[in-house]
Amino acid sequence: MNFGLLLICLHSGLVLISPAAGLDIATAISRAVQLAPELRAAEERIASAQGQWYQAGRWQNPVAELRGENWRISSDLRADNPALDFFATISQLFELGGKRDARRAIAWAGIDFAREQARFVRQQMAVATASVFLNAVRVREELQVVAESTETVTVLHEIARRRVTEGRLAEAEQRKLQAELGRLATLAAELEANQSVALQQLRQLLREPEIEAAVLVAPTLPTPPVDSSQDSALVEQVLQRHPEYRAVLAEKERAQHTLELEQARRIPDPTITGGYKRTDHRDTLVAAVVIPIPVFDTNWGNVQKATAEVAAANAGAEAIVIRLRNELLGLLTRWRSSAARARAAQQEMVEPAASVRRAAQVAFREGSGDLLALVDAERVYLEVRRSALASWAEATLAGQTWLILRGDVEL
Repeated sequence: MNFGLLLICLHSGLVLISPAAGLDIATAISRAVQLAPELRAAEERIASAQGQWYQAGRWQNPVAELRGENWRISSDLRADNPALDFFATISQLFELGGKRDARRAIAWAGIDFAREQARFVRQQMAVATASVFLNAVRVREELQVVAESTETVTVLHEIARRRVTEGRLAEAEQRKLQAELGRLATLAAELEANQSVALQQLRQLLREPEIEAAVLVAPTLPTPPVDSSQDSALVEQVLQRHPEYRAVLAEKERAQHTLELEQARRIPDPTITGGYKRTDHRDTLVAAVVIPIPVFDTNWGNVQKATAEVAAANAGAEAIVIRLRNELLGLLTRWRSSAARARAAQQEMVEPAASVRRAAQVAFREGSGDLLALVDAERVYLEVRRSALASWAEATLAGQTWLILRGDVEL
């Protein structure tokens, strides 16, 4: 473990694990989320939105004016020269129509939006980490299956070689097993390349360059809801918590408050001035009110723009709700279907294929079996086990994704 990673983990409050302790999927997700630079960027955007909310509620600064008039530019002092005048005034703009409250409401909706974006980043990083983790575990298990088949075929190839030497088997039959060994070696090389990519991705996510496939703990397949008639209700529950849905609600609120602000800007804001005046050697007070007259600019264009933005936000929210419902329903259906396949694989696929494989091996060892049938049985057994692993990985990822979206996984 390098020193830089140790400092990051201590600062983040992460718990380091040794390779011997194993790495489970929950720990991997937690560490990847906490170390993600995308999350730090999202959290800084929350701080930015909070600063904008604070600034939106500030009054405009008053304007102080110190002015002198009738300054002489020559030394000619005649009796009719005007006396020196002096003014000291303060002017303050007063916003009417709830403009300041509308600006604060817009900024508060921006905070809500930034928070939901941060939640979305957490969930996306968690799902991505789960996907990489499960891919690495699946490929590791596939490599073990391929290694088992390679060992079996190697033993059978040696039996075939002895029979060729004894003249009891044609050399062409032996070459079938030799070709199968070549195919298994190619498949193992492809899987090793895939495993290297998956491990490298996991190392990057966790900032841990020493993670190996052996330390990954295969997660338990989450059990999906059994009653499909409740799918719509379950989808609605997750939808209400989904950060994309909450973010679009914040966008709608922001658009509505922006419209309110643009409508309020049609109301002129007076500037009130008060102060001191000394004219002709006499001290007096000054008071004034300045009000813009909305003749040439009634803010009509900005109101129309804000109205269109509200309509666009409503339509966008409807589109996102439809998309999320479809995605969540598809995820739930896929989870249930792949979990059923994964649980049935052992009894319906692996055990029958294993029985055929054992029978073919026994027949070959006794000298009565067909070599081509033996190779086919070995291939079927290998592909069936790989299919079972694929179903398990798909179901586990779908289940983990659902739990993450439902909020059951701590991020």
